Amino acid sequence: MASFAFNTMIGQVTPIAINAIGWRFYIIFVVCNITSAFFFCAFLPETKGLNLEDMDDLFYNSPTFIPASHWKPTEHADIDPDVKQGVEHVEYASAKL
Repeated sequence: MASFAFNTMIGQVTPIAINAIGWRFYIIFVVCNITSAFFFCAFLPETKGLNLEDMDDLFYNSPTFIPASHWKPTEHADIDPDVKQGVEHVEYASAKL
């Protein structure tokens, strides 16, 4: 929803800004985009492939500036190591004759 709101704002402001300051508005737009890219890379960690326990650990125990972080997920004692590695447990029921 925030993305939609900011895209709508850009759509509404751009014609007015182009009429007021001309081509210099593009410089403002580029500076805003570079600043946003830096913010996302520096302060928002990648959470792809992490389970909820690891994300909880990541957001509470990692530094604010993420690129300098050497954070690794901690091992959880309550998770079965076979399940964590993706090993399936197969139980065979004995057939009664």
